[in-house]
Amino acid sequence: MQVEAMDQASVPEFKRPGGNGLDSSDAKAWLQEGEGQEAAARSIWARWLRQKRRIRVDRPSMLRHAEWMALTGNPRASVLLMGYAVEMYLKAGLAKWLVGCEKALLDVDVRQYGHDYVRLASDLEIDEAVAPRDLLSFLKNAVTLEARYPAQPNPGETPIEAINRRTSNLWNEETFKEICRLAKRLRDHVKLMNSDRRSPASTQRFELPAGGYLVMRRGGHLPSRVTVRPPEGQAWGYSEITDALQRCPSFEVQQFWSQCEIHLVARRAGKRCDGSKKIYPPRSGA
Repeated sequence: MQVEAMDQASVPEFKRPGGNGLDSSDAKAWLQEGEGQEAAARSIWARWLRQKRRIRVDRPSMLRHAEWMALTGNPRASVLLMGYAVEMYLKAGLAKWLVGCEKALLDVDVRQYGHDYVRLASDLEIDEAVAPRDLLSFLKNAVTLEARYPAQPNPGETPIEAINRRTSNLWNEETFKEICRLAKRLRDHVKLMNSDRRSPASTQRFELPAGGYLVMRRGGHLPSRVTVRPPEGQAWGYSEITDALQRCPSFEVQQFWSQCEIHLVARRAGKRCDGSKKIYPPRSGA
């Protein structure tokens, strides 16, 4: 086989993900972290409900400072922890999407998504029925502001009105139940990713010269994806990536790469990894 852009001796040899690449253990760690946070959130909320019921029965004339802090702080803590649990589950899904890629890529992409739960759920193509976007937006707002910092008045709102608004949002028992149901659905869905015989996953990795690699993963309740890290010192665009894919010594890659999203791992001078970005075909006539 004639290889043009690469040295003949550097033709990549196919190998299954492993070694320094991401594997299922990376996603498992994120899932376990989320499960711990979810359990803590549920426990704190249950304790808060018991405290509220006791206050209604006993009707004390005054609460001690610690009791008041628990009464007002526990629901915020519960929602905050539940938001972090949902974030852990989403990022476990991201880890499964990046199976076979370098571990540093997950570290960078996790930071790039931050608390943007809606964007990450959409990129992972998680159905609205599993993760309603309005609840994800609510949790993002809780984690970045409402449950994390002192109440901030909106324009035209007094500080007392801001506190009352936040209390109404975060003390809502039905909303918390919906969040709990969201967390369970999402946790179950992410566990199925790459692990469901009804939707088998396939991952192939090829090493490229000078630290580059090409990974294609398909199926597994995730979008089909090709991730390419060019050889060190080379700047690749869409044409260079598709050329490498067409020459890849894998029938599966050659047959299915055009059905995949293509993501390029960018690197700047002096940096090991600068995250991945989705690459689109050039517009006709461009």
